Amino acid sequence: MKRTAYTALLIAAISFVSPRSALADGWGWLEQFSGPGPYQGYTFLATYCGKAEAYRNTQTGEVILAANENRAKQEADAARKNLVDLQTKADLLTADQRVDLQLALAKAAEAQKKFDQAEEYGKVRNELFGYTEYQSVGRRPCFFADFGRFHADPDDKRQFPRIDLDTFDFGGAFRFWDSIDIGAGIGVMHIKPRGHKSTYKLTVTPFRISMRPLMMIADSRYRRPAAREALALLSVYWKGTFVMGPLREDTFGLPEKTFQVTADFVQSAGATIDGTAAYYLGRRGVRRLLGHQ
Repeated sequence: MKRTAYTALLIAAISFVSPRSALADGWGWLEQFSGPGPYQGYTFLATYCGKAEAYRNTQTGEVILAANENRAKQEADAARKNLVDLQTKADLLTADQRVDLQLALAKAAEAQKKFDQAEEYGKVRNELFGYTEYQSVGRRPCFFADFGRFHADPDDKRQFPRIDLDTFDFGGAFRFWDSIDIGAGIGVMHIKPRGHKSTYKLTVTPFRISMRPLMMIADSRYRRPAAREALALLSVYWKGTFVMGPLREDTFGLPEKTFQVTADFVQSAGATIDGTAAYYLGRRGVRRLLGHQ
């Protein structure tokens, strides 16, 4: 219930930030600059995430710690070697040494269990791009890249032509509960006033939040990997970005000198398709059609 409430609150906040009229021509909104705007358009996202602190198997409830696989293997190998050394001398063992043998057997079994868990975790790690039946526990470091395409209609009153914008952003984030990414990044914005020279501007995004509302609401109800990938397809986002200048009238297609700023801070919000989840969901469907597991 708490997740559902948090989801509703965040979606409401994004809806408040994004004017309804701005979303009429797309699923993304970019705030007005010192010059023209606001902008409507579309965004696409791809994300790669690393290890979580632990993983929970949604089918069994078992929690697998993100232990170091090599360390677990070394402990198992050392315990087995110690056991072999003792067993070769079994006929010569004293009573105390036989107790040591039993302890060595228990230690070897425990080390093997850790190694098996590490191997299972390794399987999870190999599916980091996709969504498996494992649910991450704690935060996961992630890398994201997104692309946006926006436009503002001509403004006859202020004499701005139609302006097209392409945004390219990448950066780092932390993922929580497989559904919320909080991070920051840098990128480039391509500003293209219709009929005038285009320019590229550096962008800095100090705060960015992306959330998968379907995953947050229904995560515990769906355990099959394909269902979890489908839940992860839709994301909603909000970010604040500094567009580094200078930004002048000719940046937006005006010949006369009307303004100049060193940088602009603009907000952006909307919905986006997670390309990573789409790719793995599509790949899973193709493999099924071809008869692969």
